[in-house]
Amino acid sequence: MRILDRYLIRELLKPFIFCLLIFTALIFVAQLFEELDHIQRLGWGVMIHYLLYRTPFFLAQFAPVAVLLAGLWSLGNLSKNYELVAMKAGGISFRRILVPMLGVALVISLLIFILNESIIPPLNMKVKRFEQTRMDERPEYERRDNVAFYSPDHQYLIYMKTFDGEKSQMRHVQILARRPDGTLARRIDAQKGLYNNGGWYFIKGIEREFDVRGENILKEESFKEKYLPLHVKPSDFSREIQKPEELNFIQLARYIAQSRRGGYDVRTYLVDLHLKIASPFACIIILLVGAPLAIFSPRSGRLIGFGIAIFIGLLYWGVVSVGRSLGRVGILTPLLAAWIANLFFIGLGLYFLRRAR
Repeated sequence: MRILDRYLIRELLKPFIFCLLIFTALIFVAQLFEELDHIQRLGWGVMIHYLLYRTPFFLAQFAPVAVLLAGLWSLGNLSKNYELVAMKAGGISFRRILVPMLGVALVISLLIFILNESIIPPLNMKVKRFEQTRMDERPEYERRDNVAFYSPDHQYLIYMKTFDGEKSQMRHVQILARRPDGTLARRIDAQKGLYNNGGWYFIKGIEREFDVRGENILKEESFKEKYLPLHVKPSDFSREIQKPEELNFIQLARYIAQSRRGGYDVRTYLVDLHLKIASPFACIIILLVGAPLAIFSPRSGRLIGFGIAIFIGLLYWGVVSVGRSLGRVGILTPLLAAWIANLFFIGLGLYFLRRAR
């Protein structure tokens, strides 16, 4: 690695770490003030523990903005101190100057993806459970709506409109049983399911058996009561699958595949699945757009460029939200809905990069 590359990386990393710590500290303090009532009841130690669970999520959310501000700060200083002029006089183009910075942004994007796939989903589940049981003082296994849950052996995917933890009862249940190759073997729809003597009994329903491809119904029969060896207890539904942010990419993809076999509309979840890949690249894309604006004018234009870059950063997340909404209602395909912001801002960044001299 060239000495210049190491210097530019160091100039970017210092303000990036500073900005990331400042953002995280500010949200940490804001959350503490917001939860003063809970602090008085539960104590400082418990609430700080709760906020530490949320810290990786905060880091992942604020990293793109921190990269943008770090890039503006470092390039602004290089321009102010005429270091950019010296580099260009030495035959180094602005595009070449950006290469190590974009490399750092790419590494940060990959780290965010790893966080989102490994640490953040289980911590989000812990945060939700803590909010339900400690902060809101609700029973851990209370009434829940629109629950989806895998059996421990992943043989069954269980949907229910309502789960009543106090009565250990499911209502409006659908159970999908799959073969080892993943094809749909059976589908059971029942008005309710009751937990009794260590097992689940389903009341007033229909059982359908499917062919080896899991597409055509071979047999259909009604029942008044049916026992199923699900090997799950009411307490296991604390691990319910409800939100995409509580699943990693593989888990969400498996959830979508099972839901699709059951005939459910998976468009919303497909958008979220593609966003799990597209979103981490916000770091490199926002820097690509913001960096050229930082040097359009080294004096009066620097502040204007800074403001425009912040606006573009906010605009990026706005386009992401619009794309997500259009994908969920079917106007855009899930893939395009997730990537439309990235594609648009890559084009915008390349345009600004051509204008930068």
